[in-house]
This record gives sequence, C-alpha cells and structure tokens, in this order.
Amino acid sequence: MLKVKLKPALRFSFAAILLSFYSNVTTAAEKVRVGVITKTYWPTVIVNYGIDNKIFSDAGIDPEVTVYRSGGDAFQAMAAGAADIIMGGPASTATGRDKGIDSKMVGGGGSGIAGWFLVVPKDSTIKSVSDLQGKKVGITSAGSSSDILSRWVGENNHIKFTRVPLGGAGLVPNLESGNVDAALFYAPISYQMISSGKVRPIIDFSKMLPPVLGDLWVSPDSYISNNSKELQSTINAIYKSVKEFQSDKNAVSIIASNDGVSQEVAKQEFDEIYKPLITDGSIDIEKMTRWLDMAKKGGMNSVAPVESIYTSSFQIK
Repeated sequence: MLKVKLKPALRFSFAAILLSFYSNVTTAAEKVRVGVITKTYWPTVIVNYGIDNKIFSDAGIDPEVTVYRSGGDAFQAMAAGAADIIMGGPASTATGRDKGIDSKMVGGGGSGIAGWFLVVPKDSTIKSVSDLQGKKVGITSAGSSSDILSRWVGENNHIKFTRVPLGGAGLVPNLESGNVDAALFYAPISYQMISSGKVRPIIDFSKMLPPVLGDLWVSPDSYISNNSKELQSTINAIYKSVKEFQSDKNAVSIIASNDGVSQEVAKQEFDEIYKPLITDGSIDIEKMTRWLDMAKKGGMNSVAPVESIYTSSFQIK
C-alpha cells in the first residue's frame, strides 16, 4: 500500500482548508422570503432594522425582503408561492383558507389600531360620516385593513359609498387631486398629513373601536410544516428586532429618515405605534376574533373558523 507522508506545513494548510470549508457549510444563512407592506409601515422598518443590525444573520437567516403595495398584495404573493412569511391579518387568512389558500398566523404584530384615520381634504364639504353617502373612499386594496375599516364604517353608520383601491402610495395623490372624496390613512401618512393641515380627520379609529389585533405574521401551511426551523429562527429575529428597536435611542431618528417625516411626527409614531408592538409573539384570540367580527359585519362572510387560522407552535427563544 502506498503511504503519503505530508510535511507539517502541508498538513497544517490542508487542515485549515478543510476547517474553512466545513465552517462555511455549517454557517451558511438560510434564505427566507419576507413580505412587508409599503416602505413606511412599521414591519418594513423593523425588518430592515434587524438586517442592518445583523439580528437576522446572527440567527442564521438571510431575508429576501419584498415591499408590497398593500396587505392584500402581500397575501396574494404568498398564495402564489412568492413569500414564506408576510405581514398579514385575520381577515385575509380566514377568507383565503375558506377558498383553499392554506396559511396560518404565527405571531402577533401591532397592538391596537393606532394611527388609522378616515380623512377628507381640509376644504371638503364633508363634515361628518353621514356625508360620505354616495361618495368615493380611497383604500389600499381589497381585503386589507383599510378595506375592513371602510366596510365597518359603512355598515355601522348605514351608509353606502364606493371603495376605491389605490395602494398605499396612491392614497395621498388621489385624495389631493379629487379622484376620491375621502381616504383611509395609516401612520405615518395620517400623522404627517393631519399635522400639515392638508386634511381633516373624520374618524380616529383608535378612539372609536375596542382593542383589536389586525396585524400578524402569516406563513403558508407548507412552509410551517417543511421549514419549521427556518421559520422559528426568522420569528426569533423579528421579535428581537422589535425589542432592540424599542430601546434604541436613535429609533425616532431612524423613523424620521425612513419615512421622510419630521422628528415630531416620528416621535408620535414611535410612541403610538412602535412602543406598543408585541414583543413575545403572542396572539390575543379575543382581539383577533373581534377584528374578524368587524370584517364579517362589513360583508366578509366566507371565513374559516378561528381555530384553523393560527398556530401557537412557535415560541420566542
């Protein structure tokens, strides 16, 4: 048998190459496709913060982030197999499941409905909700939070108006041009436009509605079953990002820079939106069911049972 004797230096080099190879194999980050909603909505800021601060990479995750025009668009992308986890909600998950789009909510997101307003231009003749009868109201998309809130307004006040899907970026220009008479604004657009005096709020939903849970992280059943390890790591990174952002002394400046708003508006957004964000991944069933009931009242009747649209399998680690 032929025996090859390596010189010490060669043995060291060969071992170093092997160590480097296996190290790269074992530490390779797993790519996860993450869907968020508009550039300025809080999930986008949180995920980008986690990426910038290496929270995801430390968890072994390489997020491939796509920013969608609305929650409805994000859900459609997930249904088409283009996303592994998205910011979604109970209504789209329940109606989708009833239609054979199998996904579940895997963790709570925003706590409450702060920052959501129904607004009109400052010089509008619309003075109250009843004046919306027969008007056009801008929303982001069908099945989105703005759609549910607008449906609730119509049913709760016994009025009819036309809902016009415009995407998040289309709300302000279409309201200013007169293409719609009113619109559903979310933070920071709502805070910025109201503080500028360009619009008047007709409804502040945070003051009208009981506590609800409308923002949750959602993942397809197939990904939950086949990629539970990657999903758990992603969820861990998301909530660690939330916690660290809430305690970051530069958080307000980060919001102001990302959203293109003043420090004052960014501070309001941080206090009312970011501080109350869920940090432990918990899903409040009562608040979530209340949101679903609102959707049903607004005409979304084909919904799957509550117990089939969420899982508590993913505990924050």
